[in-house]
Amino acid sequence: METSHYMNSPADRRMERVTTDSGKSKIYLLIGVFFFLLCVTQSILNAYFWYQSVGTSKGFNVSVCNVTLLEEIREVLSERDQLLKQEDQHLGQIDQLLQEKKELLEKNKQLHQGHIELHNNVQQLKEEKRELLQNKVKLEDKMTKLRQRNRLLKNENSRLNQEKNQLLYWKEQIQKEKDELVKEKNDLIQIELKLTEQNGKLRQEKCQLQQEKDLLKIQIKNLEEKLAEKENQISELQKRLNTEVTSQSCPPGWLRFMSSCYQLSTEPNTWIYAKQNCETKGAQLMILNDETEQRPFIGGMVKIWIGLYVETDSYTSCWNMKDVNGRLLKYSASNTPKPKFWTGLSQSCVYIDQSLPCMSSWSTGTCREKFYWICEKQMSTTGV
Repeated sequence: METSHYMNSPADRRMERVTTDSGKSKIYLLIGVFFFLLCVTQSILNAYFWYQSVGTSKGFNVSVCNVTLLEEIREVLSERDQLLKQEDQHLGQIDQLLQEKKELLEKNKQLHQGHIELHNNVQQLKEEKRELLQNKVKLEDKMTKLRQRNRLLKNENSRLNQEKNQLLYWKEQIQKEKDELVKEKNDLIQIELKLTEQNGKLRQEKCQLQQEKDLLKIQIKNLEEKLAEKENQISELQKRLNTEVTSQSCPPGWLRFMSSCYQLSTEPNTWIYAKQNCETKGAQLMILNDETEQRPFIGGMVKIWIGLYVETDSYTSCWNMKDVNGRLLKYSASNTPKPKFWTGLSQSCVYIDQSLPCMSSWSTGTCREKFYWICEKQMSTTGV
């Protein structure tokens, strides 16, 4: 692509010459007009001075001519002013055209420089084209070799795919066997966990059964000892009853039990009244020595006064149990009941609550409460 011919073409040179000649002709025209105006001005001045020298002798004859000449002079001066203005405008246009010419020359220079650079680029591109053609030949050779190698690789790939498919089949078979083994393993682990849990439970049950067995042995031994003791007491009581049955008896309305007589009140009252009532009958409020003595006299009554009361120390919160005679009672650990339902008073009285288990049914209440009571006294002796 050649650009030097375009930039330096005859049309451009012709245009440049026309522009230059036009500017010069305008300048020449302005200069000619200027000289013409100078000549006219000079002629007018010469005519004026001639008129002054001739005088007024010819004044009236030339007056009309002078007026006409003056009007022409004014017109010429007016035209001169217009021409001067046009001259200034043309000079401004000339300066502008000269400036544009300078800019066009600068652009022409830049375009020429660009043309040189483009020419160099074209040469460089041609050189690169030759190198690319050489590289293309080399690449075609490599492409041919690569195609051959590609065919070999395709054959190798086909063989490897066959081996891969075979290996995948074996992998699936092995995976299935693995899954089955894992499932069996998990089942065995679950079975082992269940067996371990069952084993732990069985061990705990075994320990509990062993403890219960040991406890039952101790309870059986205690029961056997108590049974033997009770049998001995029964034998002793039978002997005593056999010897005393003919010599001792209870008054009418009294109930005999072992060596004592007992009477249940017919109405409820306070503990103090019950104590005094028993004393008037030569007896006292019943004092229970053990559980066997409590059972025969409860009957259908719910709460019954007995001959015990409790004193509490307000400073130490200690308590003492005494009988109706004021004696401090001493019980063994096996048969000493612990009173329930404390009143919080310094003195409270003891009653039996049938709604609670035996012996543990002893409770305390205010002595002013009204319950039934039982009087107790020794059997009287009579002759046989």
